[in-house]
Amino acid sequence: AALDAATARLAQYLSEHPGTHMADAAWTLLHGRQHFRYRRGVAAADTAGAVEALRQAQSMQPQPVPADGRQPGLVFMFPGGGTQYLDMGRALYCSEEVFRLAVDECADILAPILGHDLRDVMFAGEAPEEEAAALLNRTELALPALFTVEYGLARQLEAWGLRPDAMV
Repeated sequence: AALDAATARLAQYLSEHPGTHMADAAWTLLHGRQHFRYRRGVAAADTAGAVEALRQAQSMQPQPVPADGRQPGLVFMFPGGGTQYLDMGRALYCSEEVFRLAVDECADILAPILGHDLRDVMFAGEAPEEEAAALLNRTELALPALFTVEYGLARQLEAWGLRPDAMV
């Protein structure tokens, strides 16, 4: 009941303050609040999405934190071949330094081996979109590109404080 009440209060606050910066709210909720046995989390791109997700989440069962206070293990799960697409990771590449540095590191190491700069392959570069997509779908470029994005994601998640117990 207390979790439902807190969820409702947060949804109400966000609906009344649509200019709330989501990163600030998330930081405060994570670091500025006491952690209880029952928690609820939602993902949203903006306050309107957060309000909707919080209101929907109230009908879902909360997940209890184990009595010993230990968090369940975290596993990074990455897809395999065939999941690549043009511009995968572009937004992170443009906005997150840790991700960008990891992608740059991989691309620089792989360029002489592959004969292509993976950044140009993944982000279309100068090539027309159709040509870039065909290039990215070549196995010898698709798999290194996927690895590069996955490596960058792992490094970025770790920089945000997420430490996996395993990776698949």
